[in-house]
Amino acid sequence: MKNKDLFRLINEAAEKDLPAVFERIPLDKIEIVTEAEPLKKPRFTFQRVLIYSLASLLVFIGLFWAMTKLSSVNVPNYTPLETETEIIGYQTLSATTLLESIDPLKLHYSLLSSTDTPSKSAISSEIDTINAYINMLEITLGSENELTYTLQGSDNIAYETMISFQGQGLAGEDISYRFYYNVHENDGKRVYQGVITFLEDEYIAAGEISLDETATVRSTFKIEIDTENYVEIDDVSTTANQIFSYRIVQSSETKNASMIKLHTTKRTLRAEISYASHGKNLKFEVEKNRAQKALSIRYEISDGETENGTIDVGLVYDEEQSVYSYRYRVHNASGTAHGEYQGKRRRKSTTAGGDGGGASTEEDEGNDSKNSKRRPGNRNPGHGNFI
Repeated sequence: MKNKDLFRLINEAAEKDLPAVFERIPLDKIEIVTEAEPLKKPRFTFQRVLIYSLASLLVFIGLFWAMTKLSSVNVPNYTPLETETEIIGYQTLSATTLLESIDPLKLHYSLLSSTDTPSKSAISSEIDTINAYINMLEITLGSENELTYTLQGSDNIAYETMISFQGQGLAGEDISYRFYYNVHENDGKRVYQGVITFLEDEYIAAGEISLDETATVRSTFKIEIDTENYVEIDDVSTTANQIFSYRIVQSSETKNASMIKLHTTKRTLRAEISYASHGKNLKFEVEKNRAQKALSIRYEISDGETENGTIDVGLVYDEEQSVYSYRYRVHNASGTAHGEYQGKRRRKSTTAGGDGGGASTEEDEGNDSKNSKRRPGNRNPGHGNFI
């Protein structure tokens, strides 16, 4: 037998002895991995770079605008008066406008008229007091763009320095107050002596600012008609909140004491007022509307029971008297009571719409208040009718 025949027989015998495994292999389930194609590097043309740059810039501008809106508009600022000039200006201005409520040469805060539902709101008895504060808040609240306190040299030879205030009333009239003063330091305090002038009126002004930054009362100012009739205001602010306490003294008796907290929202100065009166605790949140032509009040009054509600404050013009008055529309939250009242408005300016003191009374005609000029040293206070 030849060798090739022998090899053939051996191969045939070996193939017969191999196990039949190939038929059992699932060839259709075997995954065949193809060779991955190499990644193509992006080609940065000038046009593509410009598109990416503009898109990134627009995204950045959008985020910056959104963050600015959130931080400076929507988030309240509880320390809106930033400079010493603004703080002194606010203290003296607000105290002066409250002092006018007890000045016997001014018109009283009696209501001109009122209408109520059969169920009378608990807040109705406080409209006189609210009216005094509204005369003050009309001037001191509003848009940051419409309120300015400016420190400058005095045009009064008796005083070295002046702070002037410029604002706008609800009737659109321009309002201007001036605080003339001399200042010196004494015993760790900066002492101020001067006068406040508004239209034909002039009031004595004095105050002091503590040079100790840890002092609880940072500053105190007192605006007076005389030693028995005055308004005193303390700056009791903290690092977190700007708060002022007021004490209104008439004929040597405290007629009203309150706390006012200031803050700005959407660049508009607002106030929160709290005080106690005849066993009742009252809280008000007051702000001007966007058009600066009206005031809105949210109130809470508690005397065993609590009532909440809103008061819309606008102006009513009397053509016969040629004056503006305040109109109060009261609505309690439960809807069970509402009322409409009118309160007298102080004259704010000599411009159109400025003579808003209210209708004349017999006492006003006798005093001829519009032609009288309040000067320091007038020691005939008479008796006002604040509360």
